[in-house]
Amino acid sequence: METATDVPTGRYPEWVQGHRGAKAVAPENTIDGFEWTIEHGVPSVELDVRLSADGVLVCVHDETLLAYGGPDRSVREMTAVDITAVELTGGTRVPTLEAVLDLAVGTLGLNIEVKNDPREASFDSARAAAAAVATLLDARAAKGTDDDIVAVSSFDADSVATFLDRTEGPRGVAALLTPPARSTRRVLADVDALGVTAVHPHHSSLQSPRSVGRLLDHGLVVRTWTVNSRRLAERLLRYGVSTIVTDDPRRIATPAPADR
Repeated sequence: METATDVPTGRYPEWVQGHRGAKAVAPENTIDGFEWTIEHGVPSVELDVRLSADGVLVCVHDETLLAYGGPDRSVREMTAVDITAVELTGGTRVPTLEAVLDLAVGTLGLNIEVKNDPREASFDSARAAAAAVATLLDARAAKGTDDDIVAVSSFDADSVATFLDRTEGPRGVAALLTPPARSTRRVLADVDALGVTAVHPHHSSLQSPRSVGRLLDHGLVVRTWTVNSRRLAERLLRYGVSTIVTDDPRRIATPAPADR
């Protein structure tokens, strides 16, 4: 358990992004986790979203809640009320994306990952979740809400394409996630087919300055995941990576002292 002396008094560098909040130190994709990052000066977080049976975006990584102490039932088959009512391990609950957006306004940047895996039984062939993200963010912007959206990303290229097709907001937030060990030449081919300006390759794809430079020379913003080694983080920064996703910000960076 943290004590008062464990809490940093400053802010982490802008390149630090917490993974699912900061999953090594607080339950993933929960209000508790997002509050931890805010309190500790983490500038942005990655989080996962899925669509409930009644069309509400909820923050959960897995297809079911089983791994978190909930039922072995597809999130896609549960209503938002049912999902958010489940008490998970540690007393946490699944938040809606809108609740996280409200919490984050003015304090935390968000990288919203749309989960949609063709290997899952609940695969969203209509890409309804990606369309719902665009609709929600556009509606909030129309009301004057100043959400800090770092990225809307997905491994599923068609989900990214759907977001791009539906959004009325900045298209530059759209980003393609790519799997481990994919060559940057293949990453470029994926990106060219989609037309995005940001890419989120796994760090195993970024083995040399040349591999990162190939992406940078293409005009891409490069954010990588999931890095829990300070030495590796420092090397990737030297190569030109702009953002590093980590389970534990304390392992890869030191917050700057607070202004006195």
